[in-house]
Amino acid sequence: MSKPNKATKPLRMPVKMLKCFSSQEQWDEYKALAQYSAGDGFTPCTDCTPEFKTEMQYQHRCQWPRTTFSTPYGGLIGHRRK
Repeated sequence: MSKPNKATKPLRMPVKMLKCFSSQEQWDEYKALAQYSAGDGFTPCTDCTPEFKTEMQYQHRCQWPRTTFSTPYGGLIGHRRK
């Protein structure tokens, strides 16, 4: 039986709540789950969607509007761009 993949680098999440989250409670829960399950290179934009990004841009709540998306292996991945 193989071992589950583990991140080899510590996950660095912003301390301050991002504008695209609705509440501090939602942000805190998201960070806790990301610390538990996210791998190397993960950012809050990794699991965003084009639709959510568009809505957050419309509301002026998207802090990384240059995020792009790809579908490797059939899954949607967000790539945050500066």
